Amino acid sequence: MLYTTNFFSYNPKDHSPEKVGECPLAPSPSTQFPRVFESHKEKPQYLHVAIGAVTVILVYSLLQSTLDSSALISIIIFNLLSVLLTFPLHGPLWCKILWLGLGNLVGFAWNLIQLSLITAIATTGLLHFMYLTIGPIIDFMWIASIWSLGLSVLAAAERRKIEEERREKN
Repeated sequence: MLYTTNFFSYNPKDHSPEKVGECPLAPSPSTQFPRVFESHKEKPQYLHVAIGAVTVILVYSLLQSTLDSSALISIIIFNLLSVLLTFPLHGPLWCKILWLGLGNLVGFAWNLIQLSLITAIATTGLLHFMYLTIGPIIDFMWIASIWSLGLSVLAAAERRKIEEERREKN
């Protein structure tokens, strides 16, 4: 039996598309040989979460008197995201703490840049209103980007660790 449309023809007996155009419905190797994934429940690393929480409390106590409230709130949000969503994952603790510290440094630097821009532009009027409305959106952008970079580095470190363990077994 041969199925034909305007874009392709497909012979299901031998699973090979006959080129009349591109064949988007041709079986790919992944559909011919479906993979079976085991259900794997990963246990959270509570010790890493506790160490991360202590680090966040120390950072908060150090930065509380230095930063204004909007910068402190954005850094606290970043720290909570990191501790609650990244620290329970498997991976090296040093990598998690390093990205937490780098994220706090980026947040602190961004706060200094924002303060200098606001001081240079104006403290009243339309520009100040724009700063108050756009500021949280910009804060979210640095939070999301630094947090996702940290997750990428953590995943790469965990992948390297797994590959090293496989090499040692072989």
